[in-house]
Amino acid sequence: GLKQSDLDRFGILHFAAHAVVDDDRPDRSAILLAPGGGTEDGLLQVREIVELDLDGQVVILTGCRSASGSVLEGEGVMGLARAFFRAGATTVIGGLWPLRDDDTARLMGEFSRQLGRGKSVGTALAEATRSQIAAGVPAAAWGGLVVLGDAEVIPVPGGRRRWLPWVG
Repeated sequence: GLKQSDLDRFGILHFAAHAVVDDDRPDRSAILLAPGGGTEDGLLQVREIVELDLDGQVVILTGCRSASGSVLEGEGVMGLARAFFRAGATTVIGGLWPLRDDDTARLMGEFSRQLGRGKSVGTALAEATRSQIAAGVPAAAWGGLVVLGDAEVIPVPGGRRRWLPWVG
């Protein structure tokens, strides 16, 4: 499964899955994946995320509230994004509030096209957002995703003629 996988070959990890944020016990926050065999419960919890061997990857968390969590004075937001940074991610995109699947898919489709043109993560999300605004899409549909960390990372240097995200 994912927890035992060598993730070095991936420059971008996109978790298009539900997220559970526990404000009272941040260590219990998790991304909901499919259960595996044996003792695998399908929860990718903070304690497991920090054990992932990430090396500068861009992590996209399109689950509800995946960029939020409880605030610990002097430490900041304790949540899923922080766990991915501890694991070695350089950039995390996450949701600040509950997100609708169709709205997020539309925004991420344009985001992916912009990345495929060689844009940085921050520019790609800004361009995707502008396209939603131009189409008259309400702010609740596009305003909840934020870039944390290094927004200047270019995961597809030079762009590609045709680039589509892998969906599994």
